[in-house]
Amino acid sequence: MLKNQVQKSIGAGILPHILFLSCNAGLVVWMKLDTRLPLWAAILIVSPQTALVVYSLWTMNKEADEAEPKHRRFEIVSGVICALLTLLAAIQASSHLFLAYLYGFARVQNEHLKFTAMPKGRDWIVSNGDRVSEGHFLHYLMGMGIWMALFPVIYGIVYRCLPEGQGE
Repeated sequence: MLKNQVQKSIGAGILPHILFLSCNAGLVVWMKLDTRLPLWAAILIVSPQTALVVYSLWTMNKEADEAEPKHRRFEIVSGVICALLTLLAAIQASSHLFLAYLYGFARVQNEHLKFTAMPKGRDWIVSNGDRVSEGHFLHYLMGMGIWMALFPVIYGIVYRCLPEGQGE
């Protein structure tokens, strides 16, 4: 009886992961066919999510009982701070990558290009005077992909450094 319940829960847990992986593969194909993105950019945008799902499938322990979570002091505050700081870092990195996509890495480095203004709903102004009117959604996708890869790593390190909770 217990073995059947375990098999049912494992089967139910894998199906969403398989659907998610197939959707990510479909996203890469769609981005390659319907956008001007090179294949490396499409994979870069989708890969953090895919890597997390593949990692969770590989590390899934079917026989272990679920342990009670270890709560740490300041985990919520440190999580919010890490989320905000990694989001800001991801926005900066995606801005640099977006400029490299538009101008090339060499030109961005040589001319020290950066965005001077990024107003919502209007053209973004580059430090050389150019205005970027399209591709804002690509910048968003790059930023979210970088943030989704960066936040779990940084927060995992910070979480391990936090002191254990009191009164447990």
